[in-house]
Amino acid sequence: MFKRILFVGLLILITLIAWKQDSNAKTWPPGSKIPADSIIAAIDRGEDIKIDSCEIFGPLIKVGEPKRPDTINSMIQLRHNTFKDIVLFRDCYFSSSVCFSGATFGGDSYFLWCIFSKNADFRGVAFSGDADLMGTTFRRFAYFDGATFNRLALFSSTTIGDSGHASFVKATFTTFASFSRALFSGSASFRNASFGGFCDFSEAEFQKKVDFRLKELKNFYIKWKQLEGHLSYGEAPFVLKFMKYFEVQRQLDDADGAYLFLKDQERREKSWLRRYFEYWVLQLPCGYGVRPWNILFLSIGIILIFTLFYTKSNGIKEIEKEFGNPRRRRIRQGACRSFRKRWRYAFYFSFQTFIIGVVPDWYPTDEFLINTRKIKLFKFRTLSMIEGALGWVLLVLFVVTLTRKFIR
Repeated sequence: MFKRILFVGLLILITLIAWKQDSNAKTWPPGSKIPADSIIAAIDRGEDIKIDSCEIFGPLIKVGEPKRPDTINSMIQLRHNTFKDIVLFRDCYFSSSVCFSGATFGGDSYFLWCIFSKNADFRGVAFSGDADLMGTTFRRFAYFDGATFNRLALFSSTTIGDSGHASFVKATFTTFASFSRALFSGSASFRNASFGGFCDFSEAEFQKKVDFRLKELKNFYIKWKQLEGHLSYGEAPFVLKFMKYFEVQRQLDDADGAYLFLKDQERREKSWLRRYFEYWVLQLPCGYGVRPWNILFLSIGIILIFTLFYTKSNGIKEIEKEFGNPRRRRIRQGACRSFRKRWRYAFYFSFQTFIIGVVPDWYPTDEFLINTRKIKLFKFRTLSMIEGALGWVLLVLFVVTLTRKFIR
């Protein structure tokens, strides 16, 4: 009887131990000093790694090949550990989640051209040396919330998957950070991040929403075209903050883009009549005074459209001179019967009318542009007056807008 009770007790004890501790995970008690080689050996055996609050000494290196990445099936959990030496993972494929939250990297850390297929957790990590994650792909969530980058932070050419999210909430970049040519197919957040040095977002591409609610905008380079349509918080005060930052940095085209975005948002909140009036009169022709080339293209379009109108027979006529040569006049009239000649004279007349409003050698007739039995619309004399008025208005607007550009 006693043996039976002892056997049942041992069985229960073994069951409880197995329930509390995963037998497939390689664990060390907190406070241990662990050689990095033993961790690499456990990864090679396919064992899950669970280490908390330990000191890891020696270089932690795992390197694959560009065409044949080294697949790591182990679930790696290395929380609140201190890495004394270099950490290098290159051309590795992490099939399970990876967690380094709260860790301290005393040396340089490299995750080069790696693929994180599941979540990658670097929350609260202190990178004392350089942190280089160039070319790395995060297919799911990449957490760097509260991380501190004391030296270089290189995220050049990194990729965030379309179903993933990159979070740098309250992260601190002390010296230089680079996100150049990074591809954010998923969403991203830099809310309350601090840029003590300089951060480069040149050629970075945002395809979904990005949160740039920073305490202060300074020490980073980005263009408005990269942000337009992707800001998760596009309220007027925040965009206005960006516009002022661009002006201070002398990125005037980017400041104009942010200004035009603000005006467009204000226009959309007005009544439908004012909304469409501002669009066709102020936004489309000149971009509220910041797009002079829009006026130039619009002017060319108006000249060509009116040229097409004036090519109609008897639309415009040449003023007969008192001592003109009758034979030459007959030749000119015969030439005007061909479309090519009519187009050339019509373009000359339209251009002169648009620029100065008066054509010395030609005049518009009282013929109608649309002339049927039931409908008669638009005398050519009226059309020339309309074109002249449009020309004066657009030329003045072009000079004012272009002058503003040059003065800035």
